[in-house]
Amino acid sequence: MRPPECAVCGKEDGCELLAFKQSTSDKNWEKRMKSMGGVGHPPWQEWFCEEHAENAKKFTNMTLKDAWPEMKKRFKTS
Repeated sequence: MRPPECAVCGKEDGCELLAFKQSTSDKNWEKRMKSMGGVGHPPWQEWFCEEHAENAKKFTNMTLKDAWPEMKKRFKTS
């Protein structure tokens, strides 16, 4: 798993790991990791600092791929 660093601003303190809705490829990744005893940062999870976590939580009902464009609009980032 990646160390805590906000996916929006890069801040490392006070980050929260949020899980988004799993896509089919996320579920396949999870199955592969379990079957091989692998580890890694789940592709449907991302770190957010306190400032960005509250807004990001509003999108956890979406896949991360679908949520990113919406979050970027809200966070005014590229």
